[in-house]
Amino acid sequence: MPATKLYPPGSDLTDAYAVRTAVFVNEQGFSAEIEIDDTDPSAYHIVMFDGAKPVATGRVFPENSDKQTYHIGRVAVLKKYRGRGIGIKLMAKLEECAKSLGGTRTVLGSQMQAKQFYEKLGYAAFGGQYMDEHCPHINMGKNL
Repeated sequence: MPATKLYPPGSDLTDAYAVRTAVFVNEQGFSAEIEIDDTDPSAYHIVMFDGAKPVATGRVFPENSDKQTYHIGRVAVLKKYRGRGIGIKLMAKLEECAKSLGGTRTVLGSQMQAKQFYEKLGYAAFGGQYMDEHCPHINMGKNL
């Protein structure tokens, strides 16, 4: 299993940004200006490494002021590392982080192409499909 590092709010996010830029901007065509946002400095980030190379990342932050529901987002695994169970391990770490902060539920906005991945992890869709930039998404949630 790749090494995992937790980055608390206010950390240097160079490693997380490297993975997100490779996946969301270079591979999927999302806008670089939107990919890095105002939520990043206050979120907890997890990065997984192959040696010194960051290969997967995701972030988690409170969905609202009650701090029981946490939002998981910006989940990305470099293309070369997909299909090895890294995404499953990353999601487990993000859920663990939410739980350690007092979370009882996690929510996320899934790309439609990843919906089945999250369903296998116990997430259920709610609400209708929506567009985020050029990509169809759906909201999903899971009780921890």
